[in-house]
Amino acid sequence: IGIPVISEICSAVFFALMISKFYGKNSTILMLILGGIISSSLFGAGLSFLKYIADPENSLPSIVYWMMGSLALAKLDLILKLFPFMILAILGICVLSRSVDLLSLGEDDAKALGLNVKKVRIILIILATFLSACAVMLGGIIAWVGLVVPHICRFIVGVRHAALLPFSALFGALFLLSVDTFGRTYFSVELPIGILVSMFGIPIFLVVLKNTKGLR
Repeated sequence: IGIPVISEICSAVFFALMISKFYGKNSTILMLILGGIISSSLFGAGLSFLKYIADPENSLPSIVYWMMGSLALAKLDLILKLFPFMILAILGICVLSRSVDLLSLGEDDAKALGLNVKKVRIILIILATFLSACAVMLGGIIAWVGLVVPHICRFIVGVRHAALLPFSALFGALFLLSVDTFGRTYFSVELPIGILVSMFGIPIFLVVLKNTKGLR
């Protein structure tokens, strides 16, 4: 795949594991949010530094466009190299769907049912972070898909992850392609898909929040 790609993926996985190690003992939503803020701030600072030292004529515009997200950034050779590993990671997460169901009950209940919470959590973090890193490398920063799509899918297939995980992957791909097709068809210029997804995702998420008060 290449040393730069491997190093980027490994860095993302390593930092995710460190966040899990430091905040894993306190699994409240607040600590999860704080961990996300820390990782976002750290990588945001690194990205800002790259923009600061980048060539303003060539490299800087590429970085800014990458931050907006676009399927045009995905190169076929990189896709073909990452595809087998991404499929294996998706299958690995689907295999652990029963364990994810148990984790959703709470750590104490999952342990009482015989689940090795620490081991399963580490495996899930590695696989999910790997997939996220691959997606960002291929298409840039495209927000809201991973937040909006799973909530919509819960209304369609329910909360059991054996069906929810693969359906979310397929529905998320369909949603992304639909928004990209809309942007290419109804605008005179090709708008970055990251902008369009945010325009569609925010109102959809507000509707989902309104209708999920009792959904867990």
